[in-house]
Amino acid sequence: RDVSASFDEPVLLARVAKSACLSVKNVRAVAERVEKFGLEEQQEASLATAIAHEMLLGEASMWHDYLESLPAEGEPVPLLWPEELLEVLKGTDILNRVMEDRK
Repeated sequence: RDVSASFDEPVLLARVAKSACLSVKNVRAVAERVEKFGLEEQQEASLATAIAHEMLLGEASMWHDYLESLPAEGEPVPLLWPEELLEVLKGTDILNRVMEDRK
């Protein structure tokens, strides 16, 4: 089936176990502190902390190969884009989020 075509109804393309996703919940050291200090609402900061924690573990991290595959220069963050570049995000949830965060 051509997955590039638009779908009228949702179609399951893959199932990924939650344990196979780098998340705060899967980085126990960070998850415990997030819960202890009541930081559940700080999702982006918590995830950044989890990633930083795993990066500091180096080869001992189960996420080492994945983290090494990420671009070293990082990706541009829409929150920091000038207004004219945001045009490409029109009609997306990302644009709505960026506009909310800029308030």
